[in-house]
Amino acid sequence: MSSQVRLWFCQKVLFAHPSRFCEYILECPSAEVRTAFVRIIVFVAHFSLEDGPCPTPSYLTQHYHHQQQQQQQQQAVDSGAVATAGGSATAAAGKTLSDHLLQTVLALLWMEVSEHGRHLQQYFSLFVMYASLGVAEKAQLLRLGVPATFIQVALDEGPGPPIKYQYAELAKLYQVRILPFSSPFFDDSFVTRHRVSKMS
Repeated sequence: MSSQVRLWFCQKVLFAHPSRFCEYILECPSAEVRTAFVRIIVFVAHFSLEDGPCPTPSYLTQHYHHQQQQQQQQQAVDSGAVATAGGSATAAAGKTLSDHLLQTVLALLWMEVSEHGRHLQQYFSLFVMYASLGVAEKAQLLRLGVPATFIQVALDEGPGPPIKYQYAELAKLYQVRILPFSSPFFDDSFVTRHRVSKMS
């Protein structure tokens, strides 16, 4: 499947109907359908990792803007300062189709995941499956802040409402938290370089 076909599929079939991510990962009663959809997302994200920058879907642009507003409001509360606008556009700058796919799935944590706690295994297994594909995928998840976000979820500190179902399946969440660091390629020097690159 060429990069043009992957882009067409994501734009016309997925990003044009963002509710499908929730419907097929969290809401669908069939475990087979949920698993099949997760595998489609994983492999499209994997093969589009090197496709280059891609226009940001309108759904994600709105999500970035809302996320930026929340961060500014929290910073204003913490510091007592007036929040300033701007910065949401840079959150999507230079992102690939693979990034957009993963961040659309990650964006479900802001609302939908808390409403559909019974089917979390497929949700978190998507990231476990993706991380298991290689070092580049692990590095991408680190760059997108996935492990850090999952730590927040595990501690009920966001980014969305707490998961409603007390006995939700969270084993895959904890697996994602440790997977990026379980590879011998991810030693202390790699983590240090990653932190420095984020600061520069």
